[in-house]
Amino acid sequence: MSSSWTSPIHSGPYHKYGNRGTASPLAEDDPDPVIPKDEPGHPIKHQWAKGNAIPTSQCMVCHIHPGTTVMNSYLGYMWYDEETDGELMYPAKAKHLTAEEFARSTAANPDEAAARGNWSDPEFLANLTDLNTQTKHSQFADF
Repeated sequence: MSSSWTSPIHSGPYHKYGNRGTASPLAEDDPDPVIPKDEPGHPIKHQWAKGNAIPTSQCMVCHIHPGTTVMNSYLGYMWYDEETDGELMYPAKAKHLTAEEFARSTAANPDEAAARGNWSDPEFLANLTDLNTQTKHSQFADF
């Protein structure tokens, strides 16, 4: 579980599980022992959701990109322009990536600026909201 802040408003009852996208060790009654509990990309609990229990964060997985800002505008968020408060988003010294490092970064995030920015690092992203105390022109959200 992550110590990074998550929104109880936009993540509903799921905010207590953190922002790492891992199955939760708190969901002891999860009958599927095959789901790794410490690897991102798995559901909190391996079962179908009931009723309207799906938080807006689930919609954000697909409806976050420019051109499909349905959820972003609904929630009052804007797409990050990769420049505002950039001194916090890029390393102090420019990265000089090998072709392999660049390919690995763009496979995870096709935005080429991510390869040169700090947000290509999953640990940096996991704690992105911690920067809100330092930003001057933006506030980062975690959904």
